[in-house]
Amino acid sequence: MTVRLAFETPQDLEKELSVAKKLEQSFQCKTEKNPKNYFIDFSCFRNEKLVAWLECRCRNNTSYKYPDYLLSAAKVVHGLQFSALAKVPFIFAVEFTDGIFWHSFKPIQYEIRYMRRSQNGQKWRNDPQDNEPCVVLNPNMLKRLNK
Repeated sequence: MTVRLAFETPQDLEKELSVAKKLEQSFQCKTEKNPKNYFIDFSCFRNEKLVAWLECRCRNNTSYKYPDYLLSAAKVVHGLQFSALAKVPFIFAVEFTDGIFWHSFKPIQYEIRYMRRSQNGQKWRNDPQDNEPCVVLNPNMLKRLNK
């Protein structure tokens, strides 16, 4: 059995927590970081009642640099399963340099693309599990968070 490296840094976690706090203000809820085995970053509560599941990302580029955004299909499957179980939305939010954008996943058919994390034939992190099926989110599927 191969041990998979964890690539999330304390700085990554700090950025995700910052995004979650901004979402708390816009959606009038409180977020709590979930344990790693939940696969989804945060639970969102209002009056101590679960109101959403939340996955956060942070990117160091504009929202329009790439034609679409790819999110792990496994992450989406887990989010939709939790959503169905609790009958609350599964929300994905990503902070780009030009704002925070979000998408509420629905149990519909999404385009799937196989992502290979490499550049010029060179693997970035030398982790074969970096290559995986991903859900494609087009820019028109993302809403800008009001400030």
